[in-house]
Amino acid sequence: MLTVWYTWPFAVDGRDHFSFNAGDTALITAGLRLHWHEVLTNPASLGDDHVFYPLRGTAFYKDLELSALVPFGLLYQLTGSAIAASSYTVLLFVAANAIAVAALAYRWTSDRLASLASGVIGGFSPIVVGYFLHYQLMLAVWMPLMLLALDGFLVRPRLRLALAVVLCLWLELVTAV
Repeated sequence: MLTVWYTWPFAVDGRDHFSFNAGDTALITAGLRLHWHEVLTNPASLGDDHVFYPLRGTAFYKDLELSALVPFGLLYQLTGSAIAASSYTVLLFVAANAIAVAALAYRWTSDRLASLASGVIGGFSPIVVGYFLHYQLMLAVWMPLMLLALDGFLVRPRLRLALAVVLCLWLELVTAV
């Protein structure tokens, strides 16, 4: 609810048009829609952006936003609108960023108030909300999750924590700058 309230009217306006300068947002939405189509029809072509046809692997020259692909795709199937799916995916990641930063702060401080403040700052600070124009920067949830897993691994080494560190780092690399 805090995400919807803080980003109002983005949650409502985002159903059928972009609320902000749509440069990066429109480009990334079109890319997500293309990549979702590729996943459903020809997963081997996921790395190809058709704007550079006949070159292959050109999608890897930019932010791939791979971790946003599944929530975007499911929301796109549900709503039938790439714009709505894109807007709601951003809102999901805003909330996920806040939760991940709060969990990391709680792990490091064991203080609920400090973790709440960190989550609010990590998810809703003016700097972060300013990233709405740069969609790919809103998808940074994997870095605090990687630090959380790394901290757990350093305290008590476990294979699943090491795998979580590697997975989160990989997801950050294939998602955002």
